[in-house]
Amino acid sequence: MLALVVILLAVVQLNSLTLMETNTMTEARAEAAEAAMSDAPLSPTVPYLNSWEEGDDEMRYTPDDDPQGASAGAFYADIVNETVSDSSQWNIFTEHGNPIESMYNGGGVPSTYFGLVQGEASASTNLLPGFASIIGASESVDVETEVWMTWTRGIY
Repeated sequence: MLALVVILLAVVQLNSLTLMETNTMTEARAEAAEAAMSDAPLSPTVPYLNSWEEGDDEMRYTPDDDPQGASAGAFYADIVNETVSDSSQWNIFTEHGNPIESMYNGGGVPSTYFGLVQGEASASTNLLPGFASIIGASESVDVETEVWMTWTRGIY
């Protein structure tokens, strides 16, 4: 009987956490959608990343990891310049006035070329009494959500 109660508590708690995650996703999505339809792209400054240093949980891309930064110079040398086999291939962008051509020249922030906009939301909730001790977790759980979209106002 006790096992059944524990399973029921786990299902109720997981449903509660899933609902909270869905709500933060909806809020973040709404914020990003509003930014996507703004008259001017409001691109956030996105840091350059080289790699991640794993945290105590020894899993990559989790909240306890530390991003290892990179530089704009490394981005242009290692990524942008390697997208063409010969630098003369960038001329096609220049001939047609494509703004991405300035990326080749090392100007601007890459997120602005792609029109990335961001939405964020977070929430916190307390776990059911006793549930935290059963699973060995803290008394509360924080959920953070980031949503990235492209700026679409210029299309419509």
